[in-house]
Amino acid sequence: MTDTPTNPDTQENLAYYLIGGIALAASYWVIEAYIDTLLIENTSFAIRLLPSDLNELWMRSFACLLLIGITLRGRGVAAHLRLTDLMSLETEQDLQDVLSKTQSSAPPSMCARCNKIRAQKGEWQDPLDFITTQPEIEVKHTMCRKCEIDMISS
Repeated sequence: MTDTPTNPDTQENLAYYLIGGIALAASYWVIEAYIDTLLIENTSFAIRLLPSDLNELWMRSFACLLLIGITLRGRGVAAHLRLTDLMSLETEQDLQDVLSKTQSSAPPSMCARCNKIRAQKGEWQDPLDFITTQPEIEVKHTMCRKCEIDMISS
């Protein structure tokens, strides 16, 4: 089993998301000022970019902070998804390892009457053929379908 994966969310990653959030907020501020300039006649873009109305200034500042917060929350969600994917891959690999060990350690069946051995694929083989190809396998005794029918009918 491998070690638990480390958190892929680094300080460098935080800086990228923070810069992206600030860029998004700045874009919003400029677009809001431009739309105000188009809607309100006799005002310049520079005046609308830094409004003197405190309510307008507060609304834009709050919207920008929300955009930055949403971006940073997206960073947390993305980091959680990456960590979940890493853990899922690790768990899947662990399950594959356990499954392969379980399948390889199960002993094959041997017919108690004719001594044929049932291989992993389900076909019955001559014991010498089977054992010479896989000498480390432990064999247990059982009956194949043909021998069961022959024993019942005789």
